[in-house]
Amino acid sequence: MGLKYIPPFGSGVSHRFYGKTLADVRKELEIKIKNPKFQFGYVDYSVKYDCDVDTNSDKIILPIYLEIKLSLFMPVWQYTFRPSAEQTEWLRLYHACYFHEKGHIEIFEREANVMYTRMCMSKTGNELATVFDNEKRRIELLQTDYETVTDHGRNQKSEYGNCTLNW
Repeated sequence: MGLKYIPPFGSGVSHRFYGKTLADVRKELEIKIKNPKFQFGYVDYSVKYDCDVDTNSDKIILPIYLEIKLSLFMPVWQYTFRPSAEQTEWLRLYHACYFHEKGHIEIFEREANVMYTRMCMSKTGNELATVFDNEKRRIELLQTDYETVTDHGRNQKSEYGNCTLNW
Protein backbone atom coordinates (compact mmCIF):
# COMPACT_ATOMS: atom_id res chain seq x y z
CA MET A 1 0.00 0.00 0.00
CA GLY A 2 1.21 3.50 -0.73
CA LEU A 3 0.08 4.98 2.59
CA LYS A 4 2.94 5.80 4.94
CA TYR A 5 1.83 6.97 8.34
CA ILE A 6 4.73 8.10 10.51
CA PRO A 7 3.63 8.23 14.16
CA PRO A 8 4.82 11.07 16.38
CA PHE A 9 8.57 11.16 16.55
CA GLY A 10 11.28 13.44 17.84
CA SER A 11 8.98 14.97 20.37
CA GLY A 12 10.05 18.50 21.10
CA VAL A 13 9.42 21.13 23.71
CA SER A 14 6.43 23.42 23.21
CA HIS A 15 7.33 25.74 26.08
CA ARG A 16 9.76 25.89 29.01
CA PHE A 17 8.39 27.10 32.30
CA TYR A 18 10.94 28.77 34.57
CA GLY A 19 8.83 29.51 37.65
CA LYS A 20 10.37 28.10 40.80
CA THR A 21 6.98 27.10 42.20
CA LEU A 22 3.79 25.92 40.57
CA ALA A 23 2.22 29.25 41.58
CA ASP A 24 4.95 30.96 39.52
CA VAL A 25 4.19 28.63 36.61
CA ARG A 26 0.53 29.61 36.90
CA LYS A 27 1.53 33.30 36.59
CA GLU A 28 3.63 32.49 33.50
CA LEU A 29 0.73 30.54 32.04
CA GLU A 30 -1.74 33.37 32.68
CA ILE A 31 0.50 35.73 30.69
CA LYS A 32 1.15 33.23 27.88
CA ILE A 33 -2.49 32.26 27.51
CA LYS A 34 -3.38 35.84 26.53
CA ASN A 35 -1.57 35.19 23.25
CA PRO A 36 -4.11 33.36 21.05
CA LYS A 37 -1.26 31.47 19.33
CA PHE A 38 0.10 30.00 22.58
CA GLN A 39 -0.29 26.25 22.91
CA PHE A 40 0.64 24.32 26.03
CA GLY A 41 1.27 21.27 23.87
CA TYR A 42 0.60 20.59 20.21
CA VAL A 43 0.90 18.14 17.32
CA ASP A 44 2.66 19.39 14.21
CA TYR A 45 2.16 17.56 10.94
CA SER A 46 3.11 17.41 7.31
CA VAL A 47 1.20 15.65 4.55
CA LYS A 48 2.55 15.01 1.08
CA TYR A 49 1.88 12.70 -1.82
CA ASP A 50 3.69 11.48 -4.88
CA CYS A 51 2.81 9.59 -8.04
CA ASP A 52 3.70 9.55 -11.69
CA VAL A 53 1.36 11.24 -14.15
CA ASP A 54 1.38 10.76 -17.92
CA THR A 55 2.29 14.19 -19.30
CA ASN A 56 0.16 13.75 -22.43
CA SER A 57 -3.08 12.45 -20.93
CA ASP A 58 -2.76 13.65 -17.27
CA LYS A 59 -3.66 10.05 -16.28
CA ILE A 60 -2.25 8.76 -13.01
CA ILE A 61 0.27 5.95 -13.19
CA LEU A 62 -0.23 3.94 -10.00
CA PRO A 63 0.78 3.62 -7.24
CA ILE A 64 -0.02 6.80 -5.34
CA TYR A 65 2.15 7.39 -2.28
CA LEU A 66 0.80 9.37 0.67
CA GLU A 67 2.95 10.29 3.66
CA ILE A 68 1.65 11.77 6.91
CA LYS A 69 4.32 12.72 9.44
CA LEU A 70 3.45 13.81 12.99
CA SER A 71 5.51 15.43 15.74
CA LEU A 72 4.35 15.93 19.32
CA PHE A 73 5.50 18.93 21.38
CA MET A 74 4.92 19.13 25.14
CA PRO A 75 6.01 21.61 27.85
CA VAL A 76 8.87 21.26 30.33
CA TRP A 77 9.05 22.56 33.88
CA GLN A 78 12.59 22.48 35.24
CA TYR A 79 11.64 22.59 38.93
CA THR A 80 9.95 19.21 39.18
CA PHE A 81 11.90 18.52 42.40
CA ARG A 82 9.34 20.69 44.23
CA PRO A 83 7.19 19.28 47.06
CA SER A 84 5.12 16.21 46.26
CA ALA A 85 1.78 18.06 45.88
CA GLU A 86 3.27 20.39 43.23
CA GLN A 87 4.89 17.49 41.37
CA THR A 88 1.61 15.59 41.40
CA GLU A 89 -0.35 18.56 40.01
CA TRP A 90 2.26 19.22 37.28
CA LEU A 91 2.18 15.57 36.22
CA ARG A 92 -1.63 15.53 36.26
CA LEU A 93 -1.73 18.62 34.03
CA TYR A 94 0.95 17.22 31.72
CA HIS A 95 -0.87 13.89 31.32
CA ALA A 96 -4.25 15.59 30.81
CA CYS A 97 -2.74 17.68 28.02
CA TYR A 98 -0.96 14.65 26.56
CA PHE A 99 -4.35 12.88 26.53
CA HIS A 100 -5.79 15.86 24.61
CA GLU A 101 -2.93 15.87 22.08
CA LYS A 102 -3.37 12.13 21.56
CA GLY A 103 -6.89 12.98 20.38
CA HIS A 104 -5.35 14.98 17.52
CA ILE A 105 -3.08 12.05 16.68
CA GLU A 106 -6.06 9.67 16.68
CA ILE A 107 -7.87 11.91 14.18
CA PHE A 108 -4.87 11.71 11.83
CA GLU A 109 -4.62 7.93 12.31
CA ARG A 110 -8.32 7.43 11.61
CA GLU A 111 -8.54 9.80 8.65
CA ALA A 112 -5.30 8.80 6.87
CA ASN A 113 -6.94 5.71 5.33
CA VAL A 114 -10.02 7.69 4.28
CA MET A 115 -7.80 10.29 2.60
CA TYR A 116 -5.72 7.64 0.83
CA THR A 117 -8.78 5.70 -0.37
CA ARG A 118 -10.35 8.85 -1.82
CA MET A 119 -7.10 9.84 -3.49
CA CYS A 120 -6.80 6.40 -5.11
CA MET A 121 -10.19 6.93 -6.82
CA SER A 122 -8.70 9.84 -8.79
CA LYS A 123 -8.14 9.31 -12.49
CA THR A 124 -6.05 12.37 -13.41
CA GLY A 125 -3.25 14.37 -11.85
CA ASN A 126 -5.48 17.44 -11.59
CA GLU A 127 -8.25 15.46 -9.92
CA LEU A 128 -5.72 13.95 -7.50
CA ALA A 129 -4.40 17.40 -6.53
CA THR A 130 -7.96 18.61 -5.89
CA VAL A 131 -8.87 15.55 -3.80
CA PHE A 132 -5.63 15.92 -1.81
CA ASP A 133 -6.34 19.60 -1.06
CA ASN A 134 -9.98 18.87 -0.14
CA GLU A 135 -9.02 15.99 2.13
CA LYS A 136 -6.33 18.04 3.84
CA ARG A 137 -8.89 20.81 4.51
CA ARG A 138 -11.42 18.25 5.74
CA ILE A 139 -8.94 16.83 8.26
CA GLU A 140 -7.92 20.33 9.37
CA LEU A 141 -11.61 21.09 10.00
CA LEU A 142 -11.93 17.92 12.08
CA GLN A 143 -8.94 19.11 14.13
CA THR A 144 -10.51 22.56 14.57
CA ASP A 145 -13.83 20.99 15.61
CA TYR A 146 -11.99 18.86 18.18
CA GLU A 147 -10.35 21.98 19.62
CA THR A 148 -13.71 23.76 19.76
CA VAL A 149 -15.60 20.87 21.38
CA THR A 150 -12.88 20.30 24.01
CA ASP A 151 -12.06 24.02 24.43
CA HIS A 152 -8.41 23.12 23.81
CA GLY A 153 -8.66 20.37 26.45
CA ARG A 154 -10.01 22.65 29.17
CA ASN A 155 -13.41 20.94 29.29
CA GLN A 156 -12.24 17.51 28.17
CA LYS A 157 -12.67 14.68 30.64
CA SER A 158 -9.90 12.15 31.14
CA GLU A 159 -8.58 10.04 33.99
CA TYR A 160 -6.20 12.98 34.61
CA GLY A 161 -8.88 15.65 34.69
CA ASN A 162 -8.72 18.51 32.19
CA CYS A 163 -5.99 20.80 30.84
CA THR A 164 -6.34 23.41 33.57
CA LEU A 165 -3.71 24.08 36.22
CA ASN A 166 -5.38 23.59 39.60
CA TRP A 167 -2.94 25.47 41.78
